[in-house]
Amino acid sequence: MATTIQISENVKKKLFQIINKMEQELGRRISYNEAIEKLIENSTKRLSKNELINHIEKYMGIFDINEARKLLKEERELDLERERKFSRH
Repeated sequence: MATTIQISENVKKKLFQIINKMEQELGRRISYNEAIEKLIENSTKRLSKNELINHIEKYMGIFDINEARKLLKEERELDLERERKFSRH
């Protein structure tokens, strides 16, 4: 069942840019619905333990330990901010 949502012109432009990028990557046209679905899917995707280990092994030795801690702290703060925004709605 289809429904209508209201978004600002700014958000519409950004969503349109995301759709264009997705279409280039997929080599086909996609709907606004499919684009929003993919965005939601990507924002909630969790890595399995093996995927996480593979990512870690791939980048081991690239970061200085202090730099890695700083990046981790920044990412955690961003996650908390996102969580606060969603909990307000």
